[in-house]
Amino acid sequence: MLVLVLAVLPLLFNACGGPNGFHGLNEMSSFSSTGLLQKKVCETELIANYAATYHPLMKNNCNNCHSNAHGSTDVRLSYNAFSSKGQALINYQATNPHGGNSINLTNEIAAVQQPWANATAAYTECLVQNPNKEEGTGVAFNVMENDLTGITGCFKEFAWDLYINSGDRAGQIQARFTIDARLYTYDGSVTGFEFRNPALQLAGSQAPIQIDGIKFTVMGQLQDSTTTYSRVSETVSGTAKTMLAPGVGNAFVFLPTASASVPVGFQFINLK
Repeated sequence: MLVLVLAVLPLLFNACGGPNGFHGLNEMSSFSSTGLLQKKVCETELIANYAATYHPLMKNNCNNCHSNAHGSTDVRLSYNAFSSKGQALINYQATNPHGGNSINLTNEIAAVQQPWANATAAYTECLVQNPNKEEGTGVAFNVMENDLTGITGCFKEFAWDLYINSGDRAGQIQARFTIDARLYTYDGSVTGFEFRNPALQLAGSQAPIQIDGIKFTVMGQLQDSTTTYSRVSETVSGTAKTMLAPGVGNAFVFLPTASASVPVGFQFINLK
């Protein structure tokens, strides 16, 4: 069975372009095992509750100074800012006049605490109880496994033609998927594969493509433990090469038998 090992390998450096180690542990450890699509559906329900609790207070009282953040009239933009700041900070700012204003929403904030607590509890329950709940749009797209011919300890770009290398969806998408890969070594021995910079480039004039989530397959086995790119959500249009995970850390698959003859493929959790 193939597994991803995180804790036992220290950061090392080699001559092939930077640290030969775990660049993205924070992203990897924070990902929910329930999956990207499920999270989207559950979050939609949570935002609906946000629209009935916090959002009226935010847009009606904070818009003058925070119209592009939690004070926005757009509920999604407001919610995103609210989430990034955190409930505790929002509560404090709303109940303590600041920035020269005299707004004090102590009573209003108190009134939404229990409904919001119920909403967040329902969100957590949604994630637990509906691991296969999907939005009903888009379907998984499996990219056939190919050998990583010529792979070494230095990063090299490998490519898959989605028009050909797509199993039962061959002939549907004219695009080229690429990712950098190298053999990961520890203490002089190969211990697996390391990946970075997944990208997609459309061929010719096509309608934009939405991609949500990328998983790895190795020797026919889906690598559920490798979650680095499971939160990818990008729309690809035009013929320019589009990076699918800008700023996201590298992905690692632990496999002591990793070599140029070990086939690697991918699954887009949702492609439409």
